[in-house]
Order: sequence, then C-alpha cells, then structure tokens
Amino acid sequence: MFNGDGVDWIISCSLLLCRSLGFCIKFYFEIETLVVLSWISNDLGEKGREEEETDAVLTKFSGARNQNQEGEFNNITQRIVT
Repeated sequence: MFNGDGVDWIISCSLLLCRSLGFCIKFYFEIETLVVLSWISNDLGEKGREEEETDAVLTKFSGARNQNQEGEFNNITQRIVT
C-alpha cells in the first residue's frame, strides 16, 4: 500500500479524515433534527395546555356569569311577587 514516498499515506489519511468528517456532519444533522422535532413537539404541547387553560377560564367565567344572571332573575321575580 505504501510505496515509501508518503503520497499513499497522505491520500489514505485524507480519505480517512473526510470519512470521519462526513460521519460527524451526518451525526450532527441527525441530532439537530431530533432537537428541532423536540422543540416542535414541546411547542404543540404548550399550545394545547394554553388552550385548555383558556377554556377552563372561559368556562369558569361563563359559569359565574350564568349564576349572576340567575341571581338577578331571582331578585327581579322576588320584587315582582312582593
């Protein structure tokens, strides 16, 4: 493989370095893809939680509003009756 002048050795090292660099780049992009997918998943989960919290607040508010309307209705009917 080596003929003594070092050219084969330089070529072999260059090929090995390129393969190693290629593997590192590929590995980096695979990890980066997983990180981005994780961020997207977390964003979707947070938006779902925010929507649930908003729905809970709206339900609580509308329930209080309905109770208030019923109370006002009862007050009005009591005034009419008396």
